[in-house]
Amino acid sequence: MLFLFLLPIHVVSGQFSDSFDSDLSQWSGDVEDFTIDNTGWLQLNADESGESMLKAEFNFPDEWTLSQRLRMEFAPSDNNRTRIYMLSEGNDIDTGNGYFLNIGENGSSDAINFGIISFGSETILGSGTMGGVSSDPVNIGLSLNYDGDGFWSLSVDYEGGVLYVPDLDLSDNTFDIKGAGTLIIECKYSSTRVDKFFFDDISIQLLEEDLSPPEIITAEVIDNRTVKLVFNELLDEISASNPTNYIIPETSNEAIEATVNKNEVTIQFESIFISGPSFTVFISNIQDLLGNTVENSQSDVLFYATPPQEGDLIINEILFDPYPGEGDFVEIYNKSNKLIALLGLEIHNDDREEFRVIDDPLIMMPESYMALTSLPENVSLRYQTPDEAIIEPQSLPAFNNDNGNITLRYLGQELDEFNYDEDLHSVIINDTEGVSLERISPDLGSEDRNNWTSGQAVNQFATPGYRNGALIEAMDGTQVVSLRESHFSPNGDAHMDYAILDYNLDKAGYLATIEIFNDSGQRIKKLSSNVSLDTNGFIQWDGITDEGKIGRIGVYIIMVELFHPDGDTYQERLAVVLSKNVD
Repeated sequence: MLFLFLLPIHVVSGQFSDSFDSDLSQWSGDVEDFTIDNTGWLQLNADESGESMLKAEFNFPDEWTLSQRLRMEFAPSDNNRTRIYMLSEGNDIDTGNGYFLNIGENGSSDAINFGIISFGSETILGSGTMGGVSSDPVNIGLSLNYDGDGFWSLSVDYEGGVLYVPDLDLSDNTFDIKGAGTLIIECKYSSTRVDKFFFDDISIQLLEEDLSPPEIITAEVIDNRTVKLVFNELLDEISASNPTNYIIPETSNEAIEATVNKNEVTIQFESIFISGPSFTVFISNIQDLLGNTVENSQSDVLFYATPPQEGDLIINEILFDPYPGEGDFVEIYNKSNKLIALLGLEIHNDDREEFRVIDDPLIMMPESYMALTSLPENVSLRYQTPDEAIIEPQSLPAFNNDNGNITLRYLGQELDEFNYDEDLHSVIINDTEGVSLERISPDLGSEDRNNWTSGQAVNQFATPGYRNGALIEAMDGTQVVSLRESHFSPNGDAHMDYAILDYNLDKAGYLATIEIFNDSGQRIKKLSSNVSLDTNGFIQWDGITDEGKIGRIGVYIIMVELFHPDGDTYQERLAVVLSKNVD
């Protein structure tokens, strides 16, 4: 007589296990017909058609569960099948007594069969899901539980994992499988299936009642309204599909729908997530199939990352002439206060009509830097980057060593473009190999040639993945035009290398002409000519004259003339000292 029931099961304290990480020393029998493949699975590797067995003798616990993963790269049949025997008496199927699982029979509705064997005589006691193992290939994970009193429960994951679904429950106490016994794996195969059987993670473990509620394994933001939670076991669909069991305490955003698929729940919320602030999903009253209930739990901290839009990302640094055998890199900066998802971002070299696409789910935090390179460890070592540097592996288009183009695009929209040139390097750099070009200000345009300079010696000539050494930040002020410091030293030591003029204007659109004179009254540099200014910002002088040389040490006069199309004008004379070194 067969009895249907559901046993609460939880596995602890293994008595026998083999994940086939090394050898087959725990097994006897036809060991020569098996091998361990390069992925760590036990594989049949026979010479010709026949039957092969592996045997393991040990002490079965009083209550136990057998679990294992099994793959058969064909549709099973009676001539090509797997059997797993559990014998309590004897170690041979012709003389022993016990039970077995059978995978493979004739017909198109193959099921996993559970049977009894006594001195070679076999009887099928029950079958699992019809057609469950009729596919090509078969890939399953199974768990067979024995409670010590003759009750058996078979659960199966027909996708090869460990999310076991109850498949067969029955009662038979003809033989008591405990104490000394034998586990046998038998393969029966034709000449075309001699290497198509695979096994892994075989274990016999002590049985214990499952009293643990479901636990969240992972949490993921799918889009601007949706979160997916993955649990460690199958869920009760009624409780898990109730949207009131999910809340985000940081906001008043309510869940309006929860869809359950085995151990996954996809939750849709009423309001759109804001990119930037973190949040968590709190859960309660979620049950597993045995009724174990989550009282209160929460996901990991989550963020919603939005795709990039124009103005969010800029090109911040590029190494296009690396040392021999080393890699280029491109650094991008997230100017926004949003988390930016980089998946799908395109990195172009329009001059060569080449581009690469980021296909990893990279996320940039607000106001953060990220360097992309095919050789991240090499770049980090070469430039001795600090711990906070973010350097990610990413293939890049080829870049010429003298000049070229880099453009960022997303879904066809151009986000930023920089036409680099080796002439943008500082004149104090004699050899630019291995020296990056760094952006000076994120607020000035990429097309502004004065907004780029060489990486500095103090930083090994590049700052991949973190704040640029050449960075100059805008400052608030009350004067129309002012010098940030009265002196500077353009020696490349990353300390006061520029004379910086800050401006704060009553309106945008002034045209600036700025000229620099030496102490003899000779003009040595025309810094700008009718350059349109915003309401506030800065303009820097790197000490280079119109002759392409560093000015001599001394006092210089900076003449500033501003003209607005509506007729307003402004003039200013400022003195600055160019020094060899500044303390």
